[in-house]
Amino acid sequence: MQVHRQFGGETQGLRPFMGYELDLEPVAWPLADVAERLVGPVTCLFRHGPVLNDGDMLGVSEDEWFRLTLDGSRMNMTLEHAIR
Repeated sequence: MQVHRQFGGETQGLRPFMGYELDLEPVAWPLADVAERLVGPVTCLFRHGPVLNDGDMLGVSEDEWFRLTLDGSRMNMTLEHAIR
């Protein structure tokens, strides 16, 4: 049986600008892919302001999206769908 390591990630320092930190729930992807999934939303937030809201779906592509849930000062990103 092959075991796939899971990686998650979180931002530090985003809260003063957006009101929350991003927290990507662990997924069985390479670490570089996890980092890429955090960089995209952070770039969007700095370009457009605090546009991510509780309950939103964040599409990375037409085959991959995350559900966003606000938990205090953390915006959790939970993988809803991915075709790999």
